[in-house]
Amino acid sequence: MANLRLVLDVVVSPGKLHSAGKARPGFRKILDKLPELQRPALVKGDCGFGNDLLIIELESRRQPYLFKFKQTLGVKKLLACQFERKDWSTPGPADQGWSAVEDTLKLSGWDKARRVTVLRWAAKTDLALSRKVKRVQGSLPQLGEQIELLMPDKDLQVWAYAVLVTNSAHPQAAFGQLSRDRADCEDLGFCGNGFDELNNQ
Repeated sequence: MANLRLVLDVVVSPGKLHSAGKARPGFRKILDKLPELQRPALVKGDCGFGNDLLIIELESRRQPYLFKFKQTLGVKKLLACQFERKDWSTPGPADQGWSAVEDTLKLSGWDKARRVTVLRWAAKTDLALSRKVKRVQGSLPQLGEQIELLMPDKDLQVWAYAVLVTNSAHPQAAFGQLSRDRADCEDLGFCGNGFDELNNQ
């Protein structure tokens, strides 16, 4: 359904009430009005919706969800551990170069661990990375910083990545495409996008 890019209903709010948290009460009402057989097969959202309050509400309604995570400290720690793993999936023809691993994650403030999928894609475009380093003269660092340029080579690989949280029964291999489908239907670069038309036309 998402790929049809049909907007079935719109709730207009002031500009200061645009966050995912402000949308939660209205979204809850919509879900509760729908008979179970008419509810979405999968609720998908970006990192604004991947928060504990909304996740708990969906779990209490036995509603499958798939959300992208914000890159918090806990998520970054998980990510660092995953990159050492040897069991990353091999991208198939439909994966657009993305590979995945699955794990569980319990962030601070959560009462339980949840299923997560980590997606990564080896960036192949021309890139240059820079970082600030302290100038060193003799044994004492000087005030000020200089830029160190890191060029991707055989010892330095650049990765794009995403971390997704879900309670869905879908296999791990499905989550990359499911997440890309969500981004596709919301992407303002696509013609005929209902979100773009509502915002800008």
